[in-house]
Amino acid sequence: MPRPLPPVDIFYYPGSGKRDLRPHGKFFRITKVDYNDGKE
Repeated sequence: MPRPLPPVDIFYYPGSGKRDLRPHGKFFRITKVDYNDGKE
């Protein structure tokens, strides 16, 4: 039987475009990129 995932709260701050995942407390922004972005 798999372990249950810990509860996570998700917040969105429209003024800054940030999202917050708790309990991790990591902030990030999602930006659109071209499909080939990062390929050489």
